[in-house]
Amino acid sequence: MNKLLIIGAILGFVSVMMGALSDHAFELTPDKAESLATAIRYNMLYAILVSTIALASPEKKMTMPGVVFAIGTVLFSFSIYAALFTRIEALIYVTPIGGVTIMAGWIALAYRAIRYKN
Repeated sequence: MNKLLIIGAILGFVSVMMGALSDHAFELTPDKAESLATAIRYNMLYAILVSTIALASPEKKMTMPGVVFAIGTVLFSFSIYAALFTRIEALIYVTPIGGVTIMAGWIALAYRAIRYKN
């Protein structure tokens, strides 16, 4: 079972679900709508990236960047979702941690690419 691919699929599902909810279920201020749009955009982008890494790399060594991207996406996007759902504005303070984690994912991917041997 490819757990990373399952995680990528779940991330993709959540991004589409949140996009639908943002159009039909939420009444948001322009600022909150912009934050939600950013969260959805990042969520979908990294769902695709995590899924691509899972499909393209049967080697466990390349899985680590995908896991880091998935964690960063959850911290980034889901903190925004949670803040909007719960109206607990302090949850937004988790968002930058997610952004830094996503940056770490890019560094991990570059490291693995440099270390990768055919």
